[in-house]
Parts: sequence; structure tokens; C-alpha cells
Amino acid sequence: MFLSTASYLLGTLWAGMVIGISFVAQPAKFKTPQLTRVAALATGRQIFRSMHAAEAVLASACILLSIFSAGHNADKPLYLATGILLMQVFALMPPLSRRVDLLLAGKELHGSSHHLIFAVLEVIKLALLIVFALPLFTLTYHG
Repeated sequence: MFLSTASYLLGTLWAGMVIGISFVAQPAKFKTPQLTRVAALATGRQIFRSMHAAEAVLASACILLSIFSAGHNADKPLYLATGILLMQVFALMPPLSRRVDLLLAGKELHGSSHHLIFAVLEVIKLALLIVFALPLFTLTYHG
């Protein structure tokens, strides 16, 4: 029971990190008048690199803990959230990073669906992490 509880706690931490960075800090950065667009883009790229590294550590730890726990029948949301993270890092971040490079070089670009897809996946990933962590609350209040 300890291992599954630890996994749910780490999943909750992961969800909190997604909320804090993706839905609070990143949007706020673009509303800061003293921060230029160039600085905001460069900072955002570095923040997401760091965040994705931390997410990979949390995802790996959650998966390992859930594998070694006695009952891991509610892990599908965790695996789906991890799959989304992999899609974001390996399929979406490279083209988004290239766009940032072009914008930093002063090029004017037309819209791209990559950012919208990334944002939608971020919402889905957060929902999956919340669903994954729900047994923690059951254990806390009924365990």
C-alpha cells in the first residue's frame, strides 16, 4: 500500500507542477509588460525543457512505484499521461523550438497548430493525472 500511495502522491505533485507552470506561470509571463516577447520566448523554451525533464523523472518514479505495488489496476491514466508527455517532448517540442528560433531571429511567422495541440494535450494530461491520483483521496479518507 505504501508504494501505491507514494505513486499517487508523485502523480499529484506532477499534476500540481503542470498547473503551476503551464497554466499559471507561462501565461503570466506573456502579460508582463517589462518582459520583451523575445525574452519571454527564450525563457519559456528553457522553462519547458526543465519542466519536461522533471516530468520525466516523476513519470518514471510513478510507473516504477506502481509496477512494484501490490495492486496497480488504476494505472491506465498514468500510462496515457506519460504517453502524452512523450508526444509533447518528441513530436511537438522540436517544431515549436524551431519556431522560437525563427521568431528570435526576427522572422514573422504565420499561425501554427502545434501550440494549440500542445495546449490541448496539456489539459488532457492534467485530467489524466487527476484521475490517476483519485485513489490517494480514497485511501486518505476511507483507508
